[in-house]
Amino acid sequence: MAKYIRHSVAIAVVVGLSFAPFLPTSAQAAAPSAPKKFTTCTALLKVYKKGIASTKKAKGKSKSVVNAAVYRANKKLDIDKNGIACDKGDLLVGSGASNVASKKFTTKTFTGAESEVITLGLPAGMVAVATIDFDGADGVTVSTFDADETLIDMLVSSYGPYSGTVLLGRGGDIDESFDVVTLDISGEGDWKVKVSAATAVPVFDRAIEGDGDAVYRYAGKDIDLAVDHQGEDAFSVRVYDKDGFLVERTVDEYGEVNDIYPMTAGAYIVVTATGQWSLAKSK
Repeated sequence: MAKYIRHSVAIAVVVGLSFAPFLPTSAQAAAPSAPKKFTTCTALLKVYKKGIASTKKAKGKSKSVVNAAVYRANKKLDIDKNGIACDKGDLLVGSGASNVASKKFTTKTFTGAESEVITLGLPAGMVAVATIDFDGADGVTVSTFDADETLIDMLVSSYGPYSGTVLLGRGGDIDESFDVVTLDISGEGDWKVKVSAATAVPVFDRAIEGDGDAVYRYAGKDIDLAVDHQGEDAFSVRVYDKDGFLVERTVDEYGEVNDIYPMTAGAYIVVTATGQWSLAKSK
């Protein structure tokens, strides 16, 4: 009987040892996942508000998070190659699809004298601007559509001659976007449309002024914006990110404006106006 018990115990020990390697360990259960790869800075900045630095030295005085693994996974977003992915330098020059597309796009000019739908031939993901001149007396509307003829935005609605620059922003959001494919011009009169990469527009540093619609690049931080508008009609200031998605409507007023508004940082500032206006960083 004792011999039988010893034999059973020995079998149990052998069986236990045989299955031991297959038992989960705490180390296996807690194995770290691979660093997330982001397709654009817009997506990365939702998680890391000030970007990702490769080292403490690269971070410097910035407020970016130091994480070498995440930086390596998203190194392609460090366009200015300063060791920080998606800092303000990267937002200024653009990154991802829009930046690559802009380099491949040659400025195009279209002309006409009546209503027409023009195919722009923009590369996928590109953010562009259109400088429009129209001399018809009865007014003009200009709208953007995607490949499925879905309306993205009405950019211009003028009751007479028009001259200005508008952003061909993208519809939807980063997860489901709609690229501009065609421009619908409705109006009787001579018109000219010059389409170019949005990265070619002037930069807003401390102060700008104008008369009518305009687009500027911006690579600064959140600010208080001193706004002045002397027109009698609708006036707006909108902020877009570098991928062409609306960030916020900073100003949406009618008539004269003279006030200070908080403005969220973005890649482009878009002004819609019919009269003289000025924007400046508030002291």
